[in-house]
Amino acid sequence: MGDITTGTGSGGRSIYSTYFDDENFIISHKAAGYVSMANHGADSNGSQFFFTLGKARWLDGKNVAFGKVVEGMDFLKKMGKVEANPANAIPLTPMKILDCGIYKLDKPYDLPEKALESDEDTGAKGKQLPVEKAY
Repeated sequence: MGDITTGTGSGGRSIYSTYFDDENFIISHKAAGYVSMANHGADSNGSQFFFTLGKARWLDGKNVAFGKVVEGMDFLKKMGKVEANPANAIPLTPMKILDCGIYKLDKPYDLPEKALESDEDTGAKGKQLPVEKAY
């Protein structure tokens, strides 16, 4: 757990406001690699998100999934193997994402159902775009 303001998972900062409403629950947490908003209940999204490490359908209707990892599932799987406290799932070894990016895909696409249910890279390719730091 973590965030950019307190480092404890209790803080964060959004470009919209302290919290913002759930957008929709169209995307299901049907496999590893989905990116989803962390929240404290309905309409309490901030700046925290998480990646699913496997199918997590119990999150459907509660957390807004908004993307899927298309490349780098091997790295996500390594992160998922880090030993965690069984009481709260906090990793015993601190982990931080120090650099990340956005990929502009060569062409707009919809992932086929097979890719949506896959725990592997989808094969979608694109070019990494520069990202300006927001803070």
